[in-house]
Amino acid sequence: MGKYQKIAILGLLISPFILLPLLPKETVVSTQDKIAKNMPHVNSLINYFVSENPSDDLYVNPNVESIMKLYKNGYNHRGAVEPAGEIRYGHSLPMSAEEIKKNAAVKKKMDDEERAKKEEEEKKKKEEEEKKQKEEEEQRKKEEEERQRIEEEERKKKEEERKQKEEEERKEKEEQERKAKAEKEKAEAEAAAKEKELAEEKKKLEAERAELEAEKAAAAADSYDVADDTYAAI
Repeated sequence: MGKYQKIAILGLLISPFILLPLLPKETVVSTQDKIAKNMPHVNSLINYFVSENPSDDLYVNPNVESIMKLYKNGYNHRGAVEPAGEIRYGHSLPMSAEEIKKNAAVKKKMDDEERAKKEEEEKKKKEEEEKKQKEEEEQRKKEEEERQRIEEEERKKKEEERKQKEEEERKEKEEQERKAKAEKEKAEAEAAAKEKELAEEKKKLEAERAELEAEKAAAAADSYDVADDTYAAI
């Protein structure tokens, strides 16, 4: 290897240590302690990209931040999906058996947390839907009860009107029957009185006629007597 090639490689190796402190504060992802605690299996990745700064703040290259976000979703830094426990960050960073085990455990924990979060969200959504359905059912029940109440009131009102009408018709019929009976009795009484009057008139006429007959007979008898006397005188 030539002298200039060695200088170039050395420059590439130390350039991150020169440039990283110049990065803006917005690129700060976390403290080294926090990263070591939550993601101990990426220490080799962090050490590969950043200086071992003894200060509390750890300045991370934005590319590393992107890789870490991809890692949380189960991807490697090239965007390819790999089986759990076999994630690699490049050919230069093979994982040890311990790191693979830690990676699988952390990924399982993340998956469990994500699944628990999803289940909790689904549970809340289901509870909200059940609550909504219950409220809608209660509303339908109230509307049905109100409808039945109105129908019952209408039924009672119509029944009362029907009974009242029947009572009025009954009274009217009774009144008509009473009037008809009274008129009939009056007509019968008038007819009986008329018949009695006619009978009395007939009786009177018969008496008068009998009297006339008697007078006529008496007159005839008197005329016979006169005739007899006249005949005797002759």
